[in-house]
Amino acid sequence: MVEKRRVKRLKDYDEIVLTVFADGKKFPKEKFSYNHSKDVSVLGVGIKGDIYLPAGSIIRATMKLNSRFPITIIGQVKWVKAIKDEGYYEAGVEFFVPPNESIKNLKEYISWLGEVQKE
Repeated sequence: MVEKRRVKRLKDYDEIVLTVFADGKKFPKEKFSYNHSKDVSVLGVGIKGDIYLPAGSIIRATMKLNSRFPITIIGQVKWVKAIKDEGYYEAGVEFFVPPNESIKNLKEYISWLGEVQKE
């Protein structure tokens, strides 16, 4: 299988609180917190959870990143896969351009995560 990602993703397992755009303009009040990251890069994140997120959905995600580098980003669900035997879904989310502070925190976290995974 040919890798299509523009940057390497690192394995990660942290809580992500998601809010889905209701109509592309407003966020609903409902938040989904039973989601976790699978992997992360500066361009996107793979998530795993019990909520189906249709491809094309716009989401706001607050990523705890081990509480060291918490950030909030907005992105779009690019793909989704149901893991029926296990009862959960996986989705790939591509970030829209996050604020400078979020990029800085995300880069620091990915650098830290890369060092931890080398040990």
